[in-house]
Amino acid sequence: MPQRLVRVLRDCGVELSAHELVDALWLASRLPEGAAAPLAHALGPVAAPTGGEAARQGAATGGDTGQGATDPERADSPGSGGTARTSRVEGGSASALHAAAGDHRPGPRGATSRSALALRVPEEKALTAELGLGRALRALKQHRAGARQDEIDEDATASAMAETGLPDVVLRPGRERWLDLALVVDDGVSMLLWRRLCAELRALLERLGAFRNVRVYGLCSRGPGRPRLSARPFGGEEAMLDAATAADPSGHTLVLVVSDGVGAMWRDGRMHSALERWAGCGPTAVVHALPLRMWPGSGIRAEDWQVTVRQAGSANDTWQVADPVLPPELAMFEGVPVPVLEPEPSAVASWARLVASEGDSAMLPLLAPPASAGRISAQAPGVSAPPVPVPCAPSADASAPRLPEAGASGAGPCGAGGSGAADPVLRFRDVASPEAYRLASHLAAVAPVSVPVMRLVQLSVPWRAQTAHLAEVFLGGLMRRSDHDGHELPPQHRSFDFDESARAVLLDAVPAAELLSTGRAIADRLTRLVGRSPDFPAWLAHPDGTRELDPAARPFAWVGAPLLAHLGITPEKPEPTSAEEADDADSPLMSPRVLRGAATSWQPLRGSDPPSVGRYGLVARNDAGANALSFSAVTPGSARVLVKLARARGYSAAWAMLSTEQRALRRMAGRHAPRLMDADSHGAPPWLATRLVRTRAGSPAPTLRALDRVPDWRWPKHSFTRFGHQLAEAVSVCHRERMVHRALSPDTVLVTEDQVTVVGWMAALIDGEDRDGGQAVLGGGPYRAPEVADPGTHTEASDVYSLGATLLMASRNRLAQPLDADLESLLRRCVDPDPALRPTARAVADAFALRLPPERGKAAPARPEASTRRPARHITVIDFSSRQERGSTTALLGILLAERGDGEVLVINGASAVTALDNRMRYSADGPRRAHRLDFAGARAFVSRHRSGLDVLTYSPRASAQLAADGYRQVCEAAAEQYGTVLVEPGGGEYAALMRRGAVETTTQVLLVADQSAHGLQQVERATLRLAAEGGDGLGRNAVVAIKQGHDRPVSVWGAEARLRQRCRSVHFLPHDRRLADGGELDSARLAKDTLLEYRLLANVTAGPVGGAI
Repeated sequence: MPQRLVRVLRDCGVELSAHELVDALWLASRLPEGAAAPLAHALGPVAAPTGGEAARQGAATGGDTGQGATDPERADSPGSGGTARTSRVEGGSASALHAAAGDHRPGPRGATSRSALALRVPEEKALTAELGLGRALRALKQHRAGARQDEIDEDATASAMAETGLPDVVLRPGRERWLDLALVVDDGVSMLLWRRLCAELRALLERLGAFRNVRVYGLCSRGPGRPRLSARPFGGEEAMLDAATAADPSGHTLVLVVSDGVGAMWRDGRMHSALERWAGCGPTAVVHALPLRMWPGSGIRAEDWQVTVRQAGSANDTWQVADPVLPPELAMFEGVPVPVLEPEPSAVASWARLVASEGDSAMLPLLAPPASAGRISAQAPGVSAPPVPVPCAPSADASAPRLPEAGASGAGPCGAGGSGAADPVLRFRDVASPEAYRLASHLAAVAPVSVPVMRLVQLSVPWRAQTAHLAEVFLGGLMRRSDHDGHELPPQHRSFDFDESARAVLLDAVPAAELLSTGRAIADRLTRLVGRSPDFPAWLAHPDGTRELDPAARPFAWVGAPLLAHLGITPEKPEPTSAEEADDADSPLMSPRVLRGAATSWQPLRGSDPPSVGRYGLVARNDAGANALSFSAVTPGSARVLVKLARARGYSAAWAMLSTEQRALRRMAGRHAPRLMDADSHGAPPWLATRLVRTRAGSPAPTLRALDRVPDWRWPKHSFTRFGHQLAEAVSVCHRERMVHRALSPDTVLVTEDQVTVVGWMAALIDGEDRDGGQAVLGGGPYRAPEVADPGTHTEASDVYSLGATLLMASRNRLAQPLDADLESLLRRCVDPDPALRPTARAVADAFALRLPPERGKAAPARPEASTRRPARHITVIDFSSRQERGSTTALLGILLAERGDGEVLVINGASAVTALDNRMRYSADGPRRAHRLDFAGARAFVSRHRSGLDVLTYSPRASAQLAADGYRQVCEAAAEQYGTVLVEPGGGEYAALMRRGAVETTTQVLLVADQSAHGLQQVERATLRLAAEGGDGLGRNAVVAIKQGHDRPVSVWGAEARLRQRCRSVHFLPHDRRLADGGELDSARLAKDTLLEYRLLANVTAGPVGGAI
């Protein structure tokens, strides 16, 4: 009966052994059932409607289900090559997924610029028969007597003690795995198509348990000289190791080479020499990445030979090789035999049995000499091969000609011959299979694409496309590298595209309806794969994104709101279509349409402009300011900042003006003013850097003056109320800090969708002192108070005059409804000629506050100050890392969130011991400043400023127990007035008291951090259970887990990871980075690119929405 069931399952595509079937049945009888079970809860959200059900849901929502329907608002026809347009995601609408973002150094955005948000999208596995491959390799799981350590021979010891009566111990050599493994991965450009295959093959070999050690090398098979190795494949490192590094003279190392044979060294024999050296020391084989029928066109060709071995694990040069039909005198094998294997169970099983045998014979395909040696095989072993294109790597540069590797035939699509734009496509069509040509058309419709996207398209086309067809397209000479900084990008980020002329020809080859059908199939496949398969990085068109999309970029898929929610992205709300819809508390302060219509004063850099100032690379200039020349710049971590140079005569005057703005911005501390990032008063010239105020689309925020010049728009009633409240609040804070702005006007007020920012602080009067040396240009015209005769006569009342004049100007012919009579009267009093009759800025702010609308679904509170305020994002970081690394994750998340520029960020350092926040952060030279508003429980608060803009709060004396006190609520309320994001570092393991008391009411997100060790994972699992008990199911269910990988071989985390994914929102693995482990300064600029990408992804997920307040 069991064997019959095993055969039925095998016919259904599920291969299980009898033992595995018994285990599955045992588990099935014991797993909890029902919708509330962990397994059902984990798998429920990924179930996707298909067929008619999906169509019915799309009709019910009045839009597309996010699976590529032909929405005219979504994109131009794929066949037209037009620019895709971003759609909103709400209900049935969808958002565009792109394979690549724009340039690494974004400049000023134009009207067609679109923002993109990084996320990870699921992809299919490359090893479809992974279980069968594991079984085929079991023959290699053998042992031998080791020379490193001895073990007790219990039977011999017992016999000796029985015979002699003495407690003698008999030792024997300890048993160990008989072979090491050297996995050599060809990491040329063409091998990007097989990177997933290499990664899964490596994981399979490491989990197999057949090898004592597994070493992985990158192989350079291109260029001049001999083959060389690198320490890491696809790592972008120069190959500096000699090929002899992988050779083991002891004969105990198996060398396995994975390649597609495209490199020039495979064709001219240089790789054959390296293989002969490895094969002379121990067992050696080549895994061919290309499908069998494409072998004749590559540099790795094979012929069938009968191979006989006499000893297990023997070197290849000891094998006996004979022709399967002809006698030795007619057909003699020359050279060292090296098997060439398909990554299929049947091919690998024959080779593994032969290597592990003490004496056996088998038919194996052996590496044939290169074509230059005179022996050219016309076809693959046992296969009648149709004409195939000569493989060549895609061009690494958009302008470089696509030439074949050395030795490639000119008959292929890369070869010469003909001219004109269509010739490469015609040559490709002549030699490629019809399926490959058809697949090229589907890829051209969504290009530029990364390799994972190519595989996704290949698996989603309406016919059964094979990997061989994708390889024909990728290696056929039509594709080129399209990323600007491709040589520095990780492999999964590199993108490829077609020439526009080739794209036009390819898109005419298939109907547009078929291309749209493929788009729907991609969305369906993503929905089925999410949460159950590997993933790859992609870019979602989203207004809150941190990167820009190329205006001509085409999406490869459209995804709906359910899938976006599973990927951790909150759907964007559509813009209100009428003033009535916009007239509520959730509407934007300023319509994105109006913001896009404002004229920009940003211009490209001039030849006389410096390329950089300090550590900031300049991108664009803005000379519209009266007192400063401004530059848009980027940090080494790609954050956008504003760099200012004073317009002054002489160094001392420039220093005085910048010093004034620096002092003013420090006092404002980001409250309706730009956050100060960095400054150098001793530079040549002096400069300062602030956070660049940007709209949700990523473009610099326009001034109120620029918005006033946009025709045909109106303030919704409550939007103007919020605008007036924020502007009056900014002036009130300025006066509370004993400052007078002196230059307030529509030119110094920046407006975005949700905030008002006052700039132009070089003219500020601080503590009644005028320190700008008379150089600053003050506000004038209708916005200057009539009593101001000279710069020294400005008072708070003159600022109120400027405030009233600005608000009246903003309301003129711009209100959807008439202004409240009392409010209008108050604004008229602000511009009264008599300063004594003007109200204070605080009174103006309070008047607007009384007219602010209540939150949706809530009544306005009787006393706003009685409600508990909390930051929009309150993240508690529970770090179980080693003591020397504790706090580093919190510090890096804070730095990345601060550099992202979407709000002020504060880290509360509550650890009782010294952490990375104390000794690995480089703070401002001014030292910590007192924060009296954050004092509580007898402890004094000090805030230190990091150059990223991050603030770190510490207490004196240090005592983490204070964070669990009731007074902690007051700290959160005080911090919420200034900071949109607060991260709490309570210290390692000190989460129990924190979760019991004040923090539960304010925490919106918990991040659990641990090393990839058995102890660390156990602590994280216990913490998730405790969170569910102390903070409710929501706090535990929405928790995020980060596992920090070590430099040595990590422990297996499969079981713990599966349990954590059921309990928590997401689990992330942070790669080991020696720059983090060296104890040096923590900064995003020091991280390796892969590490920085993972930390940015963790920051996006941790600081993103979690489905509502907890």
